[in-house]
Amino acid sequence: MKSTLKWLSKQTAYLEAPVNTGILMMGKEAVIVDTGLDRDHAGKILRGLEEENLMPVAVINTHSHADHCGGNAQLQKRLGLPVIAPRLEKPFIEDPYLESFGLYGGANPPAALQNKFLKAKPSVVHQSFEPEEKEIHFRSFSIELIPLPGHSPQQTGVLYDGILFSADVLLGKGYLDKHLIPFNSDVRLHRKSLFHLREIEVDCCVPSHGRPMSDMTELINCNEEALHLIDSWLLSHMAEPATLDELLSFFCREHQMDLETISQYHLYRTAFAAHLTALTESGRIRHAVSGSLLRWQAVL
Repeated sequence: MKSTLKWLSKQTAYLEAPVNTGILMMGKEAVIVDTGLDRDHAGKILRGLEEENLMPVAVINTHSHADHCGGNAQLQKRLGLPVIAPRLEKPFIEDPYLESFGLYGGANPPAALQNKFLKAKPSVVHQSFEPEEKEIHFRSFSIELIPLPGHSPQQTGVLYDGILFSADVLLGKGYLDKHLIPFNSDVRLHRKSLFHLREIEVDCCVPSHGRPMSDMTELINCNEEALHLIDSWLLSHMAEPATLDELLSFFCREHQMDLETISQYHLYRTAFAAHLTALTESGRIRHAVSGSLLRWQAVL
């Protein structure tokens, strides 16, 4: 029978899925990197480990988005696995309501914004870390941490046996071409993370959404270009003051995009807001409240 896991080195493998799951091994023990969206993905992880006669001993979450920690609850229910996660991501994993709460601007979000794609089942984080700690130790494992914030406040890559599980810092060209606006909470930090990737030597990089690669350069370039295109578009459409919603609506109409759900709207709106903040910090745009509306304008 063909193995569910795809091997990357003697001590690492991954489960290919819409959100890839990393497997780190020491002897017959395995640490799971990200657990997918739900209990179904958690079941696939366990079946893959059973095929290889591996015993799961812990979970590491690279960040708190539902498609990366949604299987935690099932793994804890069945096996009591401890979860390890970045300190700033821990509250969102333990109380996923905070994700929708934040997207809705700090107000109680409507039910349509509390779906499983934004609100995972809660799970307990037993050990948290600061990415700057460089390394975590668990049982016989020594696992290197690579800070990659921007997509989320404290997103962290996992480097083990020469293989980097890079979470959502790198998105595939197909994804970028389709969605145009990559989701980031902090564009400035995301740019720094992309630059940081250029300095890291790895045998292989496994993005959460996409295939493993030995050379990250081309995809880093694509992701940097996506950010540049959004900034350029914004600056070219802000000679006159405009609200965030006006800018988002203009962008979607120009690019023949149609936001059909409240989830899509708030995800794209948040990503646009992150670009506006970064452009403000760099001194290229300014904001002011007039007529009871917050408007943004390029600095000429």
